[in-house]
Amino acid sequence: MEKFYLELQDTFSFQMHRIMKAFFRHAGTLMQDDTNDLQKDHYPVLITIDNIQNLSQQEIADILMRDKSSVQRTITLLQRKGLLEVVQHPQDKRKNVVNITKEGHETALKCRQVLRQIDSLAFASFTVKERDEALQALHDLAEKLEKSASQLPPNQSLICQ
Repeated sequence: MEKFYLELQDTFSFQMHRIMKAFFRHAGTLMQDDTNDLQKDHYPVLITIDNIQNLSQQEIADILMRDKSSVQRTITLLQRKGLLEVVQHPQDKRKNVVNITKEGHETALKCRQVLRQIDSLAFASFTVKERDEALQALHDLAEKLEKSASQLPPNQSLICQ
């Protein structure tokens, strides 16, 4: 069992899982009282809409690289909480756009603050140079993984089946 664990521990996916688990634990603790019981995967949607007004749901999905149905569910939930509003596009009446409410803007600011706090915790023992190098390495890795995934045939994954 120990040999298996040591082998697993040296994998990228295991380490990413550990990082995400710690991230969500910290985010949940930091956001407990301040964000209308939002899930952590709602933050990017709210922050994106706070930064760029009058986006369609498809545009939000494209920016965040998420599927449209997932974004639609999040928008519906955030709309029910009074954080977003879906309105008719000012020029194209066939299209709806999503805008943030005053309460949504305040919540998005809190989400940004939590993300900065998590970054500070994550990189507390790093020098500025080490932090920049780690972020660059993660950026490069993400770019390479996205590129290789885009070259796969439709409906095929890298996971053994």
